[in-house]
Amino acid sequence: MDPAPLEDDEYLVKAILGRRGTGAHRQYKVHWLGYRKKAATWVPQALLLQRCRDLMTDFDVRRDAQDEKGGGPLATWRSPESEGQV
Repeated sequence: MDPAPLEDDEYLVKAILGRRGTGAHRQYKVHWLGYRKKAATWVPQALLLQRCRDLMTDFDVRRDAQDEKGGGPLATWRSPESEGQV
């Protein structure tokens, strides 16, 4: 994640829970730090690229590898900040 200070309208990502769509229409289901998992929201990829590119890439690589193996449950991918590893 980008180490720059957060703006007033920005929140920390705890985990990426899923993805949907393709290309410019891709969205990620985001579990926000400090909020319940039930409050996770679908966020357009373009809004996450600047600060969460590495987290999104990790999720995509693992998700694609899981898809190649024939599916099955997919774990969520957590940001280091959510684990206290800043």
